[in-house]
Amino acid sequence: PAWSAFLVDCGSGKVAVYEYRTDREGLPQEMGKTPVKMQVADLLVRQTSEGAGVLAPLWKLLDAKLLDTSSPTDGTPLPPLFVGATAGLREQISLGHLTLDDVASFGDVLVQRYGGGG
Repeated sequence: PAWSAFLVDCGSGKVAVYEYRTDREGLPQEMGKTPVKMQVADLLVRQTSEGAGVLAPLWKLLDAKLLDTSSPTDGTPLPPLFVGATAGLREQISLGHLTLDDVASFGDVLVQRYGGGG
């Protein structure tokens, strides 16, 4: 069966959103990449003092990608979303600017916004 999925690579200097879909033979194929200059770890640090509104640029980016591929009004589930954020988060945790609870809360918000992957 055909499927699509998104991978969000939260690098130290940018975020890249990759879209994958199956081709005619049912094999995964990269359909596109959207790089954006944004540091998710820094946004999460700012969120702890400035509030959830600082994540608006990230939500705008993800909404444009994920919500464009399905229609929640017709019951179509959103495609799976995989998020990788390692080095930047590790650094902010080691500096004491973020806690593991902060990171877990971010994961919870992702699931609330975009579901558990259909």
